[in-house]
Amino acid sequence: MKGETLGAFLLALMIFSFSISLIPISYLSYGSSGEIVRLGKNDVEVHMDFGILELSETNESEPYALIRGSVSSKEGKIEGSIGSVSLYIPEGWEGSVRVSVRYGIVILNGSRMGELNVKMNLGLVQGEMVALKRVLIDIGSGTVSLMLRVQEGSGVMVKLDCDRSYLRYDGGSLRGEGVEMMLWEGRPLLQVYVKANVAELNIIRMKG
Repeated sequence: MKGETLGAFLLALMIFSFSISLIPISYLSYGSSGEIVRLGKNDVEVHMDFGILELSETNESEPYALIRGSVSSKEGKIEGSIGSVSLYIPEGWEGSVRVSVRYGIVILNGSRMGELNVKMNLGLVQGEMVALKRVLIDIGSGTVSLMLRVQEGSGVMVKLDCDRSYLRYDGGSLRGEGVEMMLWEGRPLLQVYVKANVAELNIIRMKG
């Protein structure tokens, strides 16, 4: 019965993901190609009811974003009801990104940051990133598919609170409903916490 429920949920999430992916083509692109906003050197916050957030790297010195839809920016905070946000993070940036989206998708394209904090009611987090201090992902109903790159010598503490999880790391792999373990000891210590229905996490130590 549990497997049938999980299967039905995944099907619903696929339909949801497809539907939300149409937003930039229809609603968000209507009458506007988007607005570029500068976010300064401070930490970044994104709050939306329904939307897509994509994080990528840039060679500029400060974070900036391209926003579309019913979204605005003020003092480093991006807020709105329905929107699409493309957030660009400078190479070597060690700040934090805090995301609160009721229904949405977060896509990570290899950016480096000190902390990523994502909270959603329903959604999907996928992609890869370089993590320094904390990765906190809390999804009421949803999936996480994430590759984390960490500096060699760093400590890594992982906790996965999921119906089904798969953890792969240098030296082993684990499957189960929940995982809590210290992968490696070292400094600085990276804390990883993921709460979702399904999570697939791949942690790789970088050389140098």
